[in-house]
Amino acid sequence: SLLFGDFVEFEKPEIELKGVDQESFQNFLELLHGESSIDDSTVDGILYLADMYDAPTAIKRCEEFLLEKSKMTRHAKLKLSVRYGMNSLMENNLSGINTLQELRSSIPADFSEKDYNSLLVVFKKGLRIASHKEENSDNPRCT
Repeated sequence: SLLFGDFVEFEKPEIELKGVDQESFQNFLELLHGESSIDDSTVDGILYLADMYDAPTAIKRCEEFLLEKSKMTRHAKLKLSVRYGMNSLMENNLSGINTLQELRSSIPADFSEKDYNSLLVVFKKGLRIASHKEENSDNPRCT
């Protein structure tokens, strides 16, 4: 990490963090120290920093919040799940999708084909919908 090891910043008394929102950083630090400041308005900023500083515990806590308490839309949660590799959240949000049209409209525009885990989850969901559609050609919905 930036504060330990062979980094130049290790010996500096103060480190300027460029491109980091102060409030998001405060929320991130509070989360790391056991204070939960996660809500729908702070979760994206916390996830951004948790990803930047490789803090898997913070990502896990954000994922738990998004699964259990968040009021964000399915699309917003799916976008975050893809961006930060939260597969449990992604699978949970995809479970409510029953048609290929819904699946297409739920995939974020910035979806990276290089994110193979996310791509695999979405592909499997598409296959389940398509195979269910073939089995029940009268009813194109999937459970």
